Amino acid sequence: MVGDLQTLAAADAATLHLARSRCDLAGIAGTAADSLAGRFEAAGITIDRQLARAEILADPRWLHQAVTNLLTNALKFTPPGGRVTIQTGPAGPDAVLRITDTGPGIPADELPRIFDRFWRGRDAAHISGSGIGLTVAAELAQAHGGQLTAASQPGQGTEMTLTLPRA
Repeated sequence: MVGDLQTLAAADAATLHLARSRCDLAGIAGTAADSLAGRFEAAGITIDRQLARAEILADPRWLHQAVTNLLTNALKFTPPGGRVTIQTGPAGPDAVLRITDTGPGIPADELPRIFDRFWRGRDAAHISGSGIGLTVAAELAQAHGGQLTAASQPGQGTEMTLTLPRA
């Protein structure tokens, strides 16, 4: 919990301390997926990568944190034998990252709250975590001039979409 709170405080301050450089969203996403590959394998979850180059101006360290948080969340809520897909690519003036899972989905009445600090849905009681990961990812998206959105249908999984301005 202390580590999560430190990350949250750092994400709050990230807007003032971003070291932006031209980087490839696909490269950042691939590195984040690589860092969690062992956990996905141990959990029996397939991770599919569909990574098309999309140049952005971003702080690679903080963006890596945001993508890792999104992948970790998908990993936590996807059952063994499930699948998580990570996609990147250009979309008009934006670069888009999508993480889609085959988990249980999020009830419609809970979906508006998933980015709230410390909030955890009723189905998250048996899952470890502090309720900070999605908050951090959303704040880092905003710090980069982008946004993080979610779409979900119970029983059909969840899709998180990170949209950032292209360089």
